[in-house]
Amino acid sequence: MNFKKEFSLKAQSTLENIENNLHNGKTIFTDETSSKNNGQKIYTRNYSNPDNVLYKMHPNKRHDPIKADGILTKYLGGIMGDHDTTLYKYGTKRYECNIHVGRYLQEIIKLVPDVKWVHNMKTLLFKMKATREVAIEFGCTHFIQEKLNEYNLEFNEVLESSLLEDKNIKSKTFRGKAEKLRRRLLKYKMNRIYFIYDFEVPFDNNLSESDIRIFKINTKVSGGFRSLKGAQYFADALSVIKTAKKRKMNPTKVIESIFNNQALFS
Repeated sequence: MNFKKEFSLKAQSTLENIENNLHNGKTIFTDETSSKNNGQKIYTRNYSNPDNVLYKMHPNKRHDPIKADGILTKYLGGIMGDHDTTLYKYGTKRYECNIHVGRYLQEIIKLVPDVKWVHNMKTLLFKMKATREVAIEFGCTHFIQEKLNEYNLEFNEVLESSLLEDKNIKSKTFRGKAEKLRRRLLKYKMNRIYFIYDFEVPFDNNLSESDIRIFKINTKVSGGFRSLKGAQYFADALSVIKTAKKRKMNPTKVIESIFNNQALFS
């Protein structure tokens, strides 16, 4: 029997334990990336928290694979992702990655230096993050209402200033980018700044992006996978190895234990 296939079969109870641990957490971090399967696109989605990660492979994206995975459909906590509106049908709260939107703000800053609101918004987001980190050091779990009101007012003022500034952008393409970004910031404002209301809410999706990076590297180095099943065997093995590393466990010993029919991570 193929080594990866045998490991995947023996690891099923361990993978179920990882899934259960994800459901018990307050936040699931998730991201998606594309790979190749004999020249055709396939997609990897990770489901992560600080102690666990589970990878799933599918031939398509959006709702069908999420429903097939059955992880977010049964989850009652918060979901952190990049701006993926598919995720808004799952969980009890949805959070937007501020590093992700920061890249879009930085793009406008470089393209249209005279537009100040994008710089002000990026500065505000990271100011809130820095202030929160100081507050956490002093044992706080959230900002007082006065501070929340102050930040909300500043956020709204920045977006109000964007209305006039965007109109003055000469390039239709750049103006369209700026206006689209403003609309997104307005519509998903609370999903983006929830981290100032609850200090346990993450500021960004960096944990998830770090977990899924290896699949991006695999595609660049090896060109992808030969079959969808083979890709899932790889994903199962990596789920176990990465979870072991997150828990400061020896991956080699974990693999040996699974081949000895032990279920781990309970």
